Amino acid sequence: MLHPRFVADLLRRSARAYAGAASALLAEMRPQFAHMRQPELFSDVRSELEGRVLQIAEGIAVDAPELTADVVGWYRVAYSHRRVPDEYLQLGFSAIAQVLAAELPEGAREIAARHLAAAELASRMSPRELPSFLQNEGHHVGVARQFLLAVLEDRPEDAVALARRELDSGMSIADLQDRVLADVQREVGRMWMMGEVPVADEHQCSLVVSRILDLIQERLPRPQPGAARVLAFSAGGNLHDLGIRVVGQRLQIAGFAVTNLGGNLPTSDLPYVFADRQFDLIAVSATMLSHLGEAVHLVEDVRKLCAKPVKILLGGRPFSLVPDLHVRLGADAGAGDAVQAVKAALALTGSAR
Repeated sequence: MLHPRFVADLLRRSARAYAGAASALLAEMRPQFAHMRQPELFSDVRSELEGRVLQIAEGIAVDAPELTADVVGWYRVAYSHRRVPDEYLQLGFSAIAQVLAAELPEGAREIAARHLAAAELASRMSPRELPSFLQNEGHHVGVARQFLLAVLEDRPEDAVALARRELDSGMSIADLQDRVLADVQREVGRMWMMGEVPVADEHQCSLVVSRILDLIQERLPRPQPGAARVLAFSAGGNLHDLGIRVVGQRLQIAGFAVTNLGGNLPTSDLPYVFADRQFDLIAVSATMLSHLGEAVHLVEDVRKLCAKPVKILLGGRPFSLVPDLHVRLGADAGAGDAVQAVKAALALTGSAR
């Protein structure tokens, strides 16, 4: 049987050709879809279908149809709230499936078919609506609502002042990060998905949250001499750094000495990183399915580069959906959130809190 990574490479290399054939087939089935476009999401049908083929390839690479289905669930929400017909999403996967069934070699077809079946099911069954992350009651939810309202009303200074007051009044850093900032980020992301706010508001929110993390950084304890050293960064292609910053701060609170290199660190830079420094643990953020391919190369390169064995912790949403995903990527542990990341880091390094 063919290895899933080999099949994934086949799809990556020929994604544009497969998408071209699928778009032609889709146009035959439904001529009204031939010139479909959605400025916020895709420029034309061929490029949109190419994106889907590439997502399927990433799911195949880690043999996780549930991750493919999860991405399609987000597609359905975003498309439904931008007047893209459900039929377009569903028939697009049907066209891709027919093309791959005809073009892929035997052995590869069966693997691709499993992922396409998961994608097609999600395109029909995933919910079109996402419930608010701020619908419950309680102090933290109230603070999160006030924070988000200040951001959406273009009052960033009020949002920063609110976070500062909560910290000064005794709210823990963990609660501010997990029960306020994280839920605000999730909520503004949900609002964008459902067409309630423009992407500009999402960017504004991220910038204000980044300012709060700067504020938190000033309040963190300095690591003790001899503390276990952690290198933290986001995998190449992951432009976001808020998640890895939160994890780095929580690791510092737990007693680790953290070097955080932020988002989108190319794997090719790793030799320079390790040239004159040693670490006990590497914590890497891979928050989307499309980041996992780079994470695989990263793990392989770290194993080759480090003379002294170093533990590797991968984190992000995919690791909460597939508990053994880190094993498939060759890492030592995986974490879906900051709490899990700290527990895993302590266990991997044998550090005492």
